[in-house]
Amino acid sequence: MGCFVARAQPPFPGAQGPYRYPPSSIGLVDWDWLLRSSDGYLRHEDKATVLDLLGLEPGMIVADVGCGSGFYSFDVARSVGGEGLLFAMDMDGDLLRELEGLALDISLNPHQNVISVENDPRDLGFAEATLDMALLFHLDFPAMAPLQDDKRAFLRSVVSALKPMGRLVAMEYFQGEQSDPQGARPSPSPGLPTERALVVNLEANGLLPVERHELLEYGSVLWIFQKPSTHAPP
Repeated sequence: MGCFVARAQPPFPGAQGPYRYPPSSIGLVDWDWLLRSSDGYLRHEDKATVLDLLGLEPGMIVADVGCGSGFYSFDVARSVGGEGLLFAMDMDGDLLRELEGLALDISLNPHQNVISVENDPRDLGFAEATLDMALLFHLDFPAMAPLQDDKRAFLRSVVSALKPMGRLVAMEYFQGEQSDPQGARPSPSPGLPTERALVVNLEANGLLPVERHELLEYGSVLWIFQKPSTHAPP
């Protein structure tokens, strides 16, 4: 198992349950999060549509990778219910402290099934075949080419953590693909994420693209990839 730095040291994913992570008091919290979460680009997200597309079911184990302060985390945790788990994962400890404070609110986190994890940048840290679903929303790097070595290793660890038939859901704003005046196929702008790179990178890790949904006039696209029942590591 790779590096796994969990706040308050809950059991490692894949350990024998049942277990829960009760968030502890962590001092000052920016309680205007619910207002701020509707500012900036996130105000354009149709959260209800996104959640519906995920196809969440009670009892699922889901990782929200790059969760920030939990824009989607608490909704997903409620959807998987008391028998499920939501791992809220980020490399930014300040954002996780904010999420931990919010998780104390029983109206946001009624099942107390949110586990906050400060993850390693090269390894998600899960045992193999732990997750039913991994959410990678607005991280950019999965849709970049070429991938740096640490990002390539991180993606491998995400795919390894998925159960057979588990799903990876990626959502990005693909400003980098624009049609030219002659109507040719979209070509990427340097340094920006592209759908082409996203599909290539995840297919290279053995995932199959199964659904594509255009969500916003600003170019946000949600892709769902599935791990085959028999998966050979790249």
